[in-house]
Order: sequence, then C-alpha cells, then structure tokens
Amino acid sequence: KCFGLGNLNKMKQLNDGGQLISDMVKADPYLNDKNIKVWTGDTMTAASVYHQIIDLPDFDSLESIFFIGANGKIGNAVCKHLLTTKPNLKIRIYSLSHTLDHPNVSYTSDLAELLNHKVVIIGKQLAPRKYN
Repeated sequence: KCFGLGNLNKMKQLNDGGQLISDMVKADPYLNDKNIKVWTGDTMTAASVYHQIIDLPDFDSLESIFFIGANGKIGNAVCKHLLTTKPNLKIRIYSLSHTLDHPNVSYTSDLAELLNHKVVIIGKQLAPRKYN
C-alpha cells in the first residue's frame, strides 16, 4: 500500500517532484481505490527532521526557533507541521525570500539573531562569506 520514490525526485523536471506519479496512481482505474500512499525521499527527510525537533527536551515549553534553510521543500514542510503541532511557536527564518505566510513566521537577513534562540535548525549549508 506504500510506494517510495526515493531521491530520484530531486529533479523536478522528471516528474514534478513525484506529483506526476501520485496523479497517475489516482487516475488509474485499478489503483485509484487501493489507498496507495506515495512518498519521496524529501517526505521521509521532512518527517525525520520534524520528529527530531518535537522530541527535543522541553519542546512543549519552547517559544521560538531559528531556522536556516526553511524555504526549501523540506524546511517548508517542517515549519508547516511544527506550526500545526504547536500553533504559538515563533519561527524566525534566515532568508531574503519570504515563502511562508503565517503570523508566527518572520524573516531576517541577520545571522547573529540565532543567538536569541535556544533552538537553531540548520537545514542548509551557508557559504563562508555569510559568516563575516
């Protein structure tokens, strides 16, 4: 009942990140009523990161996090699930791009702000020039 696509879907041009295969399963007359779950390597990575965060000691009392790399597919999914689980959590994202529109999500281009948070999630590698 599960169909894992793995990391093959990093190339969006191949099958739209797995969406094309998911749509094909839903449209197939034989498969559409079989309740088949389709997931990608990104899905499993996002789930793993999310569970590692909510398993942190004192997660229940956590008020805010600082997230580097939250604008990609994985970071975006993690943030959305965190906000569903803990609606009052404040998420400060280090980025010039604003991809999440939520009252508890804010953006900064000042990396030094990570010092204001107990939890910092590093979801992408930064170029050395960013540290200066």
